[in-house]
Amino acid sequence: ESASFGDTGAINSVVNEFFYMLPDCDKPITYAKLFYAYVVMYYNREMLKINFTGGFKPADSNRFIGLSDFYSEVKRICDKMAEQMAEAKKDGNDSAFEIVEKYIREHFREQIVIKDIAKMVYTSPGYVGSLFSKKMGVSIKEYIHGLRLEEAVRLMNTTDETISQIAYEVGYNNYNNFFLRFEKKFGIGPAEYKNLFESGNDQKNI
Repeated sequence: ESASFGDTGAINSVVNEFFYMLPDCDKPITYAKLFYAYVVMYYNREMLKINFTGGFKPADSNRFIGLSDFYSEVKRICDKMAEQMAEAKKDGNDSAFEIVEKYIREHFREQIVIKDIAKMVYTSPGYVGSLFSKKMGVSIKEYIHGLRLEEAVRLMNTTDETISQIAYEVGYNNYNNFFLRFEKKFGIGPAEYKNLFESGNDQKNI
């Protein structure tokens, strides 16, 4: 069980090593039968973990003549398992990303802790951060700031709230942090942006 059945290379290595040693055993066919039965059992157990209920009906090992027959059948099972586990991992990654992204969109105004997000999808903070960056092209932290700043601009354009109120409302407890983030993203400070927007509206109303 030291090899991950989603890792084809590890599977092949374990199987090849086992069958390489068999000819030197006193009862190679007996050990081959036991190994084959174990692989079938392990396959079915792992498939249940990923909600794959098809299972695997083993062939009658009594019809296998030599070690090469067992080897071919074990390889066939392991190759099939690796394929299905890889597909399940991909689906799991997509599902985990969707859960994380949805949560961030709904809670970006709050103080989000990546460790807590990782617990939601039963993985590590490092893994969920890497997965998110790969999918979105930015880190979770940068994505949160992006959502906050977009919301801040929307509020500036649609409400009479002060900039300090807006900064707090979108999730910034420190105004200086909000100012620096806003200026970095838009090239101007929030007050200057608000003045430009209001001036533009005044011109339209003339």
